[in-house]
Amino acid sequence: MKLGLGLGINQRAENLETMGAFSPADISGLQTWYKHKTGITADGSDNVQEWLDSSGNSNDLTQTSAGARPAYNASTGAITPASQDFLTFDSALNLGAFCYFMVAEFNTNGVGAGGRYHGLLNESATAAEMFFWSIAEDNMFFNLIVKSPDDATGISAITNDPADDTKVVVLITRSAQVNSTVKVFINNAESFSDTDLDADATFKPDQFLRISADTRILNGSVYEMGIYNVDLSGANRTALYNDLVSRHSL
Repeated sequence: MKLGLGLGINQRAENLETMGAFSPADISGLQTWYKHKTGITADGSDNVQEWLDSSGNSNDLTQTSAGARPAYNASTGAITPASQDFLTFDSALNLGAFCYFMVAEFNTNGVGAGGRYHGLLNESATAAEMFFWSIAEDNMFFNLIVKSPDDATGISAITNDPADDTKVVVLITRSAQVNSTVKVFINNAESFSDTDLDADATFKPDQFLRISADTRILNGSVYEMGIYNVDLSGANRTALYNDLVSRHSL
């Protein structure tokens, strides 16, 4: 169905926060969207077997190994991995510029230096591409690594650290495939910015919830996640943030 002005759903004006009912799919470039309490199949132990992609691209998250499935709380929608738990994309992503969004809560107390919080990983023969949360000296840090050629942001502390066991909206953006600016937004406040990622390289994750090694998993729970293959404008980022805040009652 066409909109009244003759624009397709993904061709709406940039200033989306001023318009009516909003969906993340209204913004062009949505590659994957794993919606809260939507399309989740749990096994007999209440662990996630499959999380369907709501973007329309059918890139579902699955885990065929029962011993590596994260726990699912059907009441709250929380997906909580234990050691060695992760989900795999049906197809690895191939991203230059992107915007990643997530609603999650982190356990920030008592982890200690080196604790890991979140990851997107491609564990291939050519080594891993990842971005991850870590904690050291009670501060949260961020890094994004791409391969072929190997290039990374500087590992730096974020500001506006999430409170312990409290839902937060996280958005991570990369402006371009080469000479890019990488930013982290916590509750839509810029909390990290880095221009070290200057190599012409794509980001190719195929696993969700862990980084680098099986035991480095999200220390907390995730409620929703999605990825665009563009860096969103400020207006679109705010529209997306407001939608997540509204639907998750933040």
